[in-house]
Amino acid sequence: MPDQIEGTERAQAQFVNFALHTLGWQAFQDLCGTIGAEVLGQTFQIFLPSKDAGRDGAFKGMWKPQDGSTLSGTFVAQCKHTSKADATLHVKDLRDELEKSQKLARAGLATNYLLFTNLGISGDTDRELTEKFCSIPGIKSFHAFGRDWISGKIREHPRLRMLVPRIYGLGDLSQILDERQYTQAAEILNSMRHDLATFVITDAHRRAALALLNYNFVLLLGEPASGKSTIAATLAIGAIDNWKCSAIKVSTAEQFKLHWNPHESSQLFWVDDVFGPTQYLATRVHAWNDMFPELNAALRKGAKVVFTSRDYIYRAAINDLKLPAFPLIAESQVVINVQELGLFEKQRILYNHIRLGDQPKEFRTHVKPFLPEVAASTHFLPETAKRLGNRLFTRNLTLSRNAITEFVKKPEAFLVDVLTNLDSNCKAAIAVLFMGGGYQDSPLGITPEVNRAIELLSATPAGVRDALGFLEGSLVKLTSVEGNRRWVYRHPTVGDAFATLVARNPELLDIYLAGTSIDKMIDEVVCGVSDIEGASVTVPKSRYITFAGMLHGERKETRFPFLASRCDKSFLQIYIERHPIIWNELSSFRVLRPSCEIALAARLQQVELLPPIVKSNIADAIVELAASTPDSDFINEKRMYGLFSSEETKQLYGRVMDGMLPDLKDLVRGWERAYDGSNQPDDYFLPIIDVLQDFSNYSDEPSVAAALSKAIEGLEQSMQDAEEGRPQEPEPDEYEYPDYERSSHPTSNRDIFDDVDAD
Repeated sequence: MPDQIEGTERAQAQFVNFALHTLGWQAFQDLCGTIGAEVLGQTFQIFLPSKDAGRDGAFKGMWKPQDGSTLSGTFVAQCKHTSKADATLHVKDLRDELEKSQKLARAGLATNYLLFTNLGISGDTDRELTEKFCSIPGIKSFHAFGRDWISGKIREHPRLRMLVPRIYGLGDLSQILDERQYTQAAEILNSMRHDLATFVITDAHRRAALALLNYNFVLLLGEPASGKSTIAATLAIGAIDNWKCSAIKVSTAEQFKLHWNPHESSQLFWVDDVFGPTQYLATRVHAWNDMFPELNAALRKGAKVVFTSRDYIYRAAINDLKLPAFPLIAESQVVINVQELGLFEKQRILYNHIRLGDQPKEFRTHVKPFLPEVAASTHFLPETAKRLGNRLFTRNLTLSRNAITEFVKKPEAFLVDVLTNLDSNCKAAIAVLFMGGGYQDSPLGITPEVNRAIELLSATPAGVRDALGFLEGSLVKLTSVEGNRRWVYRHPTVGDAFATLVARNPELLDIYLAGTSIDKMIDEVVCGVSDIEGASVTVPKSRYITFAGMLHGERKETRFPFLASRCDKSFLQIYIERHPIIWNELSSFRVLRPSCEIALAARLQQVELLPPIVKSNIADAIVELAASTPDSDFINEKRMYGLFSSEETKQLYGRVMDGMLPDLKDLVRGWERAYDGSNQPDDYFLPIIDVLQDFSNYSDEPSVAAALSKAIEGLEQSMQDAEEGRPQEPEPDEYEYPDYERSSHPTSNRDIFDDVDAD
C-alpha cells in the first residue's frame, strides 16, 4: 500500500470505530460497494457469491488514489468480514484469496487488487500482504482498507452515512454531529436505535430519499408493521447530518404551522400517522386542506416534509383531500408504498433482526433452517421479523415449520396471546398506555383514574413502573419529544392487539371507559358502527347514555365528525334527546370548510333524524357563505355528503348567483388589491379562479357563464402580471440516488443466513 494511504489509516485510528462486526457478511459487502461509489468514485459491480469467482466486486478503468498517482486496468474488490469485535487480520486469513487471485490475474481481471475488511490491519501485515499479492504475475498494485480506514470514511462523509442509514445505529454519533445536531438526533435514536442498527436499504427507502431530494416531500404508505416510521427516522437523521436540518416531529397541521419558520430553510418536518393513527380522522384532513398553501410555501423555501400513513387510512382520506391545492400528494414519485419488498430485501431484514435480537445461539441455530421460508412468505412484515428475534414474543413458540408459518401468517393473534399471558403488572402497564391514547409521561403520574385501573387489574403502581422498564425494547419504549420523556408502544400494533383484548373483556372495557379521557376515546371507539377499519373499541348499547354525557363536553370540531361517522342511529337518538342544542350548532357555521356540520347533517338525514327546518337553516347559511367567500363546495355532492338532491343543489346555485353576480366586479378588484406579494401568485390567485371556474362549469345560463369567464380572465391576467414582477427562483437540482450495479437473480451457493447463529 502506498505510504500516503497507510498514513491515512493510522491517522484515522483515533476516530470512532463503528460496530461493523454486527453487520453480517452481506451487509458489509454492500457497504463496501457504496464506499467504492461514494469515496473512491467508482461504479462497482457487486457479485453474488455463486458468481463472484473470487471477486466481491469489480470495475475497469482508471483510479487516482490520494497520493496523486494514477492506477489503470482491471480492479477486483474483495471483502473480508468477521463477526468478532476488534479482531486483527493475519496473512494466513487470506490464503484462499491469494490462491483465487492467481487465477484472476491470469485471466486479466486483477491488475489492481483492493481488499476491504472490518478486521484491524497492522503495518507489518499490510507490507507482507502487498509483497505477496504484487509478486503474483499480472497484479501491479494491492491496497488494503481496514476497520479504522472504513470507520474514518464513514465519519468523514455525511452523504455516505445518509446512503447507508444503518450506520447511525452502529456508532457514537456525539463524535460525528455537533451538539445541536446530536441533541436532535438523540431524540430519534433513543427510541429507534435498534431499528436503525437493523435497517436494510430497500427500494422503498431509495425512492423515498430521492423524492425528498428532488421534491422536498415524501408520503410513506404501508400497512401496520411494514416499516414506515423506520424509513422516516432514517430520512430525518440523514437530513440532520447531511443538510444540518432542524428535525421536528409533529402530529397535526396546527403544530406544523406553529413550528415552521419562513426565515429558516433547513427544517425537516416528520408527520407520523398524518391522517389518523389507527383510523381515519376527518378533522386532520380538513386541517391539512387549510394548511396546504403554507405547506407549499415551506417546500419552496427549502423545508423538507415526510408524511406517513397506514394505507387503509390514506384510501379513506383521499376522497376528502383537496388534491389540486397540493398536487404532490397525488404524484407516484413521492407516494411510496413501503411494504413492496423483494425477496433479497426480506432476507436481509430477517437476518438482521435474528442476528441482532436477544435470542440465544441455541434458538438461532434451531430456527435457521426455516428462515428462507419465512422470508419468502407473502405475509412477511419487518415487524414480524423483529418479534421473531425477541425472546418475549417467542417464549411459547414451538420451533417447527408449521408453528413458525402461523407466527408469520397471523402476527396479531400471536401478539394478543403474548399480552394475554403477561403478568398483572405488565398487563396493567400496557393498559395504562392504552388509556393514555398510546403514551404516558415519564416519570409515570398516578392519577386516581389510573390508580383505580391498576388496582382492578390486581397490580400496583410500583409494579407498573418496574414493568415498563422490563418491557422496554419489546412492547414499550421510552422516547423524548421536544425534551419531554414519555412511554409509548414499541410499535402501534401493540395498541391494536390490546384493543382486541379490551373488546373481548367487559371488565377491561369498563376500566378503559372510566379511566380514559374523552379526547383520547374519540379517536379510538365506535358506537354500533362495524365498518370502520382500524376502530379499536366498540362501546356497547348499555354504555350509550354514559358515553353520550362524556361526549357532549367536547368542542364540535371533534365531536361532530365522531357523531357523523362512528355512531349508529340508536346512539344518535340518545345524544339528541339529551342535547337538543345540537340543532343550533348545526346551522351556526362560519365557513364551509371543514364541513363537519354538513357531514353530521347528512348523516342525520340518512337515518331520518334531521328536521326539515334545520336543513332549511343550513341551506340559508350555505348560500350566504358561498356568495360572500366565495365557495363552490356546495355544488360538489361529495363535499356535501349527499345532503342535498340535484334539484336542491340547482336551487342553491341560483340563490348564490343572485347574491354574487351584482358585486362580482368589486369582488375581483378587492381580491386583486389585497395581493401583497408575500405569497406566490398562483398560491394566492388559483383558489378564487378555481371557485369561479367551478361556478362557470355548473352554469347552464350563457349570460352567467360569460360574466364568470370575464372575471376569470381578469384574475388570470393579474396573476400573470404578478408573476412577471417577481424575481425568478432558481430551478431545484435534480438528484439521482447513487447506486452500484447488482446481479439480480443468480442463486447464491452461500446462504445469507449462514452466520446468523454466530457468536
